[in-house]
Amino acid sequence: MSGMNDDRSLAVGEEPVEVLHPHWKTLVRPVGLAVVLVAVALAGEVLIPAGKSAAVERLALAVVVIVLLMWGLMYPLLVWRTTRYELTTKRLRLRTGVIARNGRDIPLSRITDVSFRKTVLDRILGCGTLVVESAGEHGETPLREIPHVERVSARLFQLVEDERLRAVQNPQGDGRGDRPDAWLPAQAARQPVSGAVGPRAARSALGRRVSRKRRGRPSGAVVSSRAAWSAWQRCGAGERHSNHAKHERDRQRPAAVTVEQAAG
Repeated sequence: MSGMNDDRSLAVGEEPVEVLHPHWKTLVRPVGLAVVLVAVALAGEVLIPAGKSAAVERLALAVVVIVLLMWGLMYPLLVWRTTRYELTTKRLRLRTGVIARNGRDIPLSRITDVSFRKTVLDRILGCGTLVVESAGEHGETPLREIPHVERVSARLFQLVEDERLRAVQNPQGDGRGDRPDAWLPAQAARQPVSGAVGPRAARSALGRRVSRKRRGRPSGAVVSSRAAWSAWQRCGAGERHSNHAKHERDRQRPAAVTVEQAAG
């Protein structure tokens, strides 16, 4: 399981659940063929008559047997080893191919039905065919010779239900990247704002911090829209208070000059 956790092909937040290979039943025929070839080779070594050409004939027989073993046993073994069915918390991953690799990913959110089929021999050996139906052009996907197919089917069904439950509980994800205030730094709401700072200066400061954030420079945590609006209101209230005080002083100044002239 630790090896699966190091798989860099997994998406962010995706965790491996189980990795499967085809059932060992797929190797019965290649192993039987290999036993027959070895028996034929031994019989040939004994039946070849002694003579000048006996060594060459035995060597030729050995070469033929080795080639047939490579093709009849080693290649099916490599096919079995490189065929992978991987269940993760986000998708069903299919990987096949010895030299040229082929892959297909079925998101759990697109799986509509999970079923299995087992013959009498499959029930004896503990394997079967897993049938996965998904929305799209591929439709039904049969996965043959799956070991413990009933358990795998139940596990896949549970993963699909968990994915649907997450989609219902959080239909839009965290939505942080879609909000217009998602990149506003939290310092804008936490720092005190003096009365001399107006909304234009506050917006300019926020814009500079947002630009630094988008260029990859650290500028603090994310602030909510309510906190940012509260900070902007405090800036506007301070400017309105400053303007009101200045207006009152300008209005009272002519009255003071008139009183001084009357007294003179």
